[in-house]
Amino acid sequence: MALLAGYRWCTQGYLAAAESLDWEWIEGADVLVTRFGDEVIGAVVVDWISGESSRQKRKKAWRGEIRAWTVRLRYRGKGVGAALLEDAVKEARKKGAESLEFAEDHANSKRVLPVIYNTKFDERERRSRELLQDLLEASPTRGKKR
Repeated sequence: MALLAGYRWCTQGYLAAAESLDWEWIEGADVLVTRFGDEVIGAVVVDWISGESSRQKRKKAWRGEIRAWTVRLRYRGKGVGAALLEDAVKEARKKGAESLEFAEDHANSKRVLPVIYNTKFDERERRSRELLQDLLEASPTRGKKR
């Protein structure tokens, strides 16, 4: 029992982080979901941020930030997450966003355990960022001359 209490105490930061996410956290963002039958099996939350264009000084530009991205456990490793990211890239292109990237404070960015226990989290995050970059490079941009 003491061991379970110790695990609970060590991971309480994750529970607090999860409980801090509410509808206000998502306000104004697009939520793209994928379903299998009537069941939602994955979702990505993309927030659109207006800012200065890097191409033209006076033109306002959009950029997308992925605030959250998840797939139900039993559907992981089957391409569902990659398809969600691909849909997010398509939506970014459709909106004319200059970039799409993971937000620094995304839903899975909180680390409460010592570094040695975070290697799997860090590896998954690195692979996710690489996948997003690959999808962005493979996706045709609107209005691009060939």
